[in-house]
Amino acid sequence: MIWLTQSEVCDRAKLSESTIERWIKDGYLVSGIHYGGTGRLRRFDPEMIDIAVRFQCDPEAHQQAIDAKRRAIFGKKRA
Repeated sequence: MIWLTQSEVCDRAKLSESTIERWIKDGYLVSGIHYGGTGRLRRFDPEMIDIAVRFQCDPEAHQQAIDAKRRAIFGKKRA
């Protein structure tokens, strides 16, 4: 699996770093890997970025897409 840095996410999604930070803070976007104690060195799954961008105006559809992605990865719905 390929993981993206926050700057790569900004380029891919054509969003500012402040928007990405706000999405993380609000729980709309979750990083897959954290390095270091500050959490500043994060890595993101490209498919999760695409889901967040595609469904940014529809929270219910966003959650359904995230649940489907998790089921595909883990084989069950998030608890």
